[in-house]
Amino acid sequence: MLYAADCCFKASVQPSPDVIKSVSSEDPGDKMAALRALFPEKWLLENQDPRKYFLKITEVALKESIARQVKTMDDWDGVCDRLPTITQPTLLITADVHP
Repeated sequence: MLYAADCCFKASVQPSPDVIKSVSSEDPGDKMAALRALFPEKWLLENQDPRKYFLKITEVALKESIARQVKTMDDWDGVCDRLPTITQPTLLITADVHP
């Protein structure tokens, strides 16, 4: 199972530097940084209280942690070439455009 991932990091479209920066805010008071990367601005304006749809945010990701995750994904060869061998019913959900 691949969850919140892609079948091959090297072949996928990566987030822009602005998105990476928005989810790795160095301002510990910026609790909305990750939400701005996940949801369209219009939706956030209409749903301003994240306590209604998310658990309490208690910390932000360290830049070093995100860098290690990116390096791990970049080093991974992926499984795109194995997808055609799946013989069981499978649901793939994907997108190439952020709403």
